[in-house]
Amino acid sequence: MKRLDALLTEANKQHYRIRVAIIMSPSDLGTAFSLFDKPQKYSEFLGLELAFVYRDRLLVVMPKGYGSSVNGDPDPKAAQVLKNLPPPGRNATKEVEAAIVAVQRLAAAEGHHLKVPQAGGAPRRGPHHDRSRRNGRHRAGRRLRPVPAAESAPQA
Repeated sequence: MKRLDALLTEANKQHYRIRVAIIMSPSDLGTAFSLFDKPQKYSEFLGLELAFVYRDRLLVVMPKGYGSSVNGDPDPKAAQVLKNLPPPGRNATKEVEAAIVAVQRLAAAEGHHLKVPQAGGAPRRGPHHDRSRRNGRHRAGRRLRPVPAAESAPQA
């Protein structure tokens, strides 16, 4: 995940705005669970859900493939790029690696050449850095990951 975060940081520096949602199972989608294995439909749905706070590129990676949208609308140019990529399968590591390749290919199609960071990524930045990333709260502006209600609920 560190390599993907670093790649998205680099993309942002090059003024290539994109957010990525990595979806492993139907439970990651909450009430939209019926959109599992329908990455294009889910990217459009999620794009509309995010429209009040984010209106740019969105990439969805699921075990069976990819979806892309801009402000909830299909992105035909991105769809052409993504159709040539193999589906990542049901493996978290492979989904993250597939997201890295997809972001690179999408950016290259628009003239942005992003280098893949080496393993290890950016250095830690504090004692709670890793925990906040696991909870999906770190850099939520660039990488999306559903946070189960138990993790996001305040502790009494």
